[in-house]
Amino acid sequence: MVVNVRKEQVHLGLYLSEVVAQKVATALREKKPAAAVIAELRTLLAPATAAVGKHHPHARGLVRVRGLRKAEAAGERHAPAARAARHAARLQAARLALHWAWAYLAKHLDEIAADFIAKTDGPEDGVRLGFTFRVPGLAGASALFTGAASSAPSWPPSGPAQTTLTLHPGPRLG
Repeated sequence: MVVNVRKEQVHLGLYLSEVVAQKVATALREKKPAAAVIAELRTLLAPATAAVGKHHPHARGLVRVRGLRKAEAAGERHAPAARAARHAARLQAARLALHWAWAYLAKHLDEIAADFIAKTDGPEDGVRLGFTFRVPGLAGASALFTGAASSAPSWPPSGPAQTTLTLHPGPRLG
């Protein structure tokens, strides 16, 4: 996941292995209700998303922050309180992005079903979902991501103003 503070965007990439992608494609072909497909997908991805839900050792490096001014980014980088605040803000951003992704999929699954199935029919293994959330006010929360503040008036956002989703076959983009 990448939080681009300056552009006020959050990018979330979810890779579904071939096994998981085929299970989802089968459910979509069978025209199962979106809620059932999302519930199964959440269950299948639970081990991978657990790192985002708490201070899990594998959570380190899952969330990158871009668009900070060099002076902001330098801040008090090594102070324990700043590190803890920075880590908490990143985990909260990741949890929010996952929540937004699930909500988007629940609402738009029928619209993307044919494209998703087509991506699973190719020779590549799995499918990558690329979400881009536009989050107005994110620039005002930049101090959270540097550890310079523990709260910001625009944080947490109630939701993205706009969401786009792109589907790509295989584990790598481009």
